[in-house]
Amino acid sequence: MQKVHSHKVGLVFGGLFALGHALWALMVFLGFAKPLLDFIFGLHFLRVQFDITPFDLGNAIMLVIV
Repeated sequence: MQKVHSHKVGLVFGGLFALGHALWALMVFLGFAKPLLDFIFGLHFLRVQFDITPFDLGNAIMLVIV
């Protein structure tokens, strides 16, 4: 059995989280984020009042990095 290297596991999970946040930023940019959230909340019988702010490239970059 191969040994699991904690640094590699951390990089993989960090990369997956960064990819997920990059996809979210892309959805905000394309205007798909609010309809998707409305759909998902509706499936759970929830009505949540929220705003998705306009896309800002600086925020998107920080979202992916952090």
